[in-house]
Amino acid sequence: MSHIPEEILDHIFSYITKNPDRNSASLVCKTWYKADRHSRHSVFVGNCYAVSPDRVIARFPDVRSLTVKGMPRVGDDSWVPRNWGGSVHNWVVDLAEKCPGLEELRLKRMVVLDETLVLISTKFPNFKSLVLISCVGFTGNGLDAIATNCRFLEHLDLPKCKVGNDNGHWLSCFPESFTSLISLNFSCLRGAVNLLDLEKLVARCPNLRSLRLSKRVPLTTLSKIAMLAPQLVELGIGPPGFGPHGDQGQVVFGIGPHVAPQPVQLGVGPHVALHGFVPNVAPQPLQLGLAPHVAPHDFVAAQLAALGPGIAPQLVELGIQHRQAYATLFEAVRNWKSIRSLSLSGSQVTFLRLLPISSICSKLISLDLSALAQGNSGFGSFVKHCRKLQRLWIAGSIGDEGLLVVSSICKDLRDLRLFQSNPAVVNGGATEEGLVAISKGCPLLHSLEFFCHQMTNAALITLSKNCPNITSFSLCIRESKKPDHVTLQPLDEGFGAIVQSCTGLRRLSLSGLLTDQVFLYIGMYGEQLEVLSATNAGDSDRGMLYVVNGCRNLRKLEVTDCPFGDSALLANVERYEMMRCLYMSGCEVTLGGCKVLAKRVPSLNVEVINGRDIIEDYPDDRLRVRKLYVYRTLDGPRRDAPEHVWTL
Repeated sequence: MSHIPEEILDHIFSYITKNPDRNSASLVCKTWYKADRHSRHSVFVGNCYAVSPDRVIARFPDVRSLTVKGMPRVGDDSWVPRNWGGSVHNWVVDLAEKCPGLEELRLKRMVVLDETLVLISTKFPNFKSLVLISCVGFTGNGLDAIATNCRFLEHLDLPKCKVGNDNGHWLSCFPESFTSLISLNFSCLRGAVNLLDLEKLVARCPNLRSLRLSKRVPLTTLSKIAMLAPQLVELGIGPPGFGPHGDQGQVVFGIGPHVAPQPVQLGVGPHVALHGFVPNVAPQPLQLGLAPHVAPHDFVAAQLAALGPGIAPQLVELGIQHRQAYATLFEAVRNWKSIRSLSLSGSQVTFLRLLPISSICSKLISLDLSALAQGNSGFGSFVKHCRKLQRLWIAGSIGDEGLLVVSSICKDLRDLRLFQSNPAVVNGGATEEGLVAISKGCPLLHSLEFFCHQMTNAALITLSKNCPNITSFSLCIRESKKPDHVTLQPLDEGFGAIVQSCTGLRRLSLSGLLTDQVFLYIGMYGEQLEVLSATNAGDSDRGMLYVVNGCRNLRKLEVTDCPFGDSALLANVERYEMMRCLYMSGCEVTLGGCKVLAKRVPSLNVEVINGRDIIEDYPDDRLRVRKLYVYRTLDGPRRDAPEHVWTL
């Protein structure tokens, strides 16, 4: 291959976009290795401690886009202590010195300081995209620097971040000449929002396609944004309480003077049913706020008549005092031509009833209602218009009835996530009947996350037959170690059918009463499985051995409260060098077993997390390890581990 000119080879490599394919191509010969080195502009690092930033930059000196993951995530956020580590600052320092052409940085579960954001904003002149997912450590001052200095910024996304000193000032730091924004997500911010600056920013960014707002943006501003950005493809809005004072009645600065409303009486008769929200009610006078200059027979009055008298009480429930704001929003949303994704996390279903549902839903491909916990009231009347949905995230409170509606309407559904809604409701939510309905009505499913309070082997087998293209499946049963509620047998056969029929399965999360037999099935048929998560499963060490020895493509193994000990941990230690990481929590592994693993495989970082104690307090190797985190590394033990994280 040495006779191929370098320019042509680089052009050929530009068509290889997937990192695994790139990795394989780079191993063919030195020429291909060099071609990959200089033509790979996007780099993914799954663990910030697996490799040093110097090594990454030396391997790919022309990197333009970098993704780095930090703190591991298993089950819930409490698995790893908050001060575990995962700072990105050293990465940014090295990148600023050697890769000034960096344009995109995506960080997940990392510590990002204000000084890090200042460095990003000043050292990368062509910086375009900053995505921080579940990151901590920075404040509004860091966002000020990004807004002030990143002149070509196109994407600023902050999902699930915890931001300190969030005063909303950062929105005013964008220059008046700034017009390049394509995506903006500040839904996680809890502080006040400078609404006038937000409106100006949206107005001067004609290419803005994705906008996710915090809960502090009121209806008055939302209606203006809807008019200013008809080109939006993705919209996320906050919870109810859309009054002129924003969320929870607190004043949000930047709105301007408020005109005291005047009450107007509308009658609701006893024959009116509030379709799915409130049963038939006795006649009650209804007060809607009107500014003195607004006539009672305006656009909204006509819309109330068109939508039905059952809508009127919902206006009061939402606290809408400016009817003109609602009229503006209604008209703007009805004219949206490009909207494809809608997220109402934290909102109420009643808000959906106030919008031109049919004109929105008929275009939607993605819908996120995961934070709704109001039962299935009104859900059916809303989703029946969403026939093109491919992605749906919803709370489990919709129950089997709601899933039946989804299965009959959303025939093109590819990704369904059913989350836990109200833990206090013991027998509420979905069951195996909902799973069967979804499997029959949505055969194109690729990803399914299903929370329920009971399950059967028969339902899982039906799913495996009807949806053989599933690549990611997660089942969470409310009660730990709950068997098939009909036969009282373990759910081994059901999950066995899943891994046998779904040949492309790459991610699997187990739940319910399970024995070693299910791990035998996974080891035999899970040829493509990359991530496995199990809780309270198995009978002995053999269960873990079946998986480690059988699943040749396994990258991540997460086990919690399983009867796996040192024998399972040490039986095939060479396999851990081929995996990204191993998590074990509440198992039967001892400190001595962890020391043996660290000694046998020096290329592994073996970290023991045992509360706030130091290792010298426990000289006995028979000590049961609470949490174990094992990952491969090219640079040895990390230097920033706190005292309660023992690096062996």
